[in-house]
Amino acid sequence: MAIRAEGTLKQVIDHANRIERRTNIKGTVSLAPNATQTVVTVLQAGFDACAILSPMTANAAAELASGGCFIATYGAGTFTITHRNLATTDRTFRYMVAV
Repeated sequence: MAIRAEGTLKQVIDHANRIERRTNIKGTVSLAPNATQTVVTVLQAGFDACAILSPMTANAAAELASGGCFIATYGAGTFTITHRNLATTDRTFRYMVAV
């Protein structure tokens, strides 16, 4: 997919840099075992943030595929993942937050 950029080269670079600063919040999280929620602390996150999860393990992929794993709430500096109550300890995800 091609994206057409308009404006001077400096304007295009400045715009790309602004987009990168807004989406360059990344990390990893393992879902809490024997619980139904995991709170992730990301100081830049807020009520208008958007987090994306990417599974790093087979158990994390299975959790996501189950349909029971989703971002339930956003708060000041946090987001909460709701998931199934399992004893599995290796449900690890990478996340990216756009603010």
